[in-house]
Parts: sequence; C-alpha cells; structure tokens
Amino acid sequence: MPPCVEAARRGELVTLVNHGADPVTITIRGTDLLAHTAVGEIVLQPDGFAFVRPSPPEESP
Repeated sequence: MPPCVEAARRGELVTLVNHGADPVTITIRGTDLLAHTAVGEIVLQPDGFAFVRPSPPEESP
C-alpha cells in the first residue's frame, strides 16, 4: 500500500483514501460499492476515496 493511502476495515467494508497529490492504483478484488461493479484494482485520484467489499479468498485445491 502506498504511504499516501489510508486503508481502514470495518466488518466487510474497506475504505481507501488517497491523501497524495498523484493518482494511485490499488489492487483489491471485490465490489466497488460506489460504482456497483466488480473490481480487481481501484485507481484513486488525489483526495479520492473508495468503499470496497472484498471478495472472499479463493480456496486452493
């Protein structure tokens, strides 16, 4: 996680906030709750934020 990104988890919700001056890409698999779409990564613009419900980890055989 880049040092300019704040991440917090509460229950099933992950909140991501970019406090930096440049866009950053965060790899996280789940559902973007603002866009209502499945994601594998999120691009956070400067001062941007996202709310993500992570997908459960995939099980290995």
